[in-house]
Amino acid sequence: MQTTRPRCSQCLRPLRTCICHLAVPIENAIEVVILQHPQEQFQAKGTAKLLDLCLKNSHLEIGETFEPALLDSLTCPTKTTLLLFPNDESQTEANAGNVEPLQCPPDKLRLIVIDGTWRKARKMMHLNPALAQLPRLSIAQRDSQYLIRKTPKAGQLSTLEAAYWALEELGEPHPDLLNSFKALMTMHMKFRPPSHTE
Repeated sequence: MQTTRPRCSQCLRPLRTCICHLAVPIENAIEVVILQHPQEQFQAKGTAKLLDLCLKNSHLEIGETFEPALLDSLTCPTKTTLLLFPNDESQTEANAGNVEPLQCPPDKLRLIVIDGTWRKARKMMHLNPALAQLPRLSIAQRDSQYLIRKTPKAGQLSTLEAAYWALEELGEPHPDLLNSFKALMTMHMKFRPPSHTE
């Protein structure tokens, strides 16, 4: 059951923990599409909304399944679309091939990011077969600065961190994106009880 506390109309967080002031406007050439699981929409520790607020060339879609028309628009031939998701044994040789995205101009690239737990993300892939057919971008393991949420495995990143490293690998680094993320971590740590220990 959702809280009845007043919420910011833009970031949807309770007014006390509004994150809009943490967003740094970023002119990104690579289009970023965030597909957010509905259960993540009001997660206090989520980072997808801050990612969307920072990037001017982005949009966020909420759902577990998506209309065919939306998925078709994400595979239009005018751009090379990559799904940020690890390669696995379920991929066929046909959809696991190298796309060589660095040979594409940034404004001809689209990056799709799934926002959800690994279990939710895999379910979204299963429910939307068109996503599973997209060429994937898999980033190298990085140390996460996601201090406010424990992850099942070492090296797992928040949605914003994963998108940042993906954009960097595609040749479009945006340090201000990580600065906004660090500011978010600082804000959350401020609201933690003084006695909290990991």
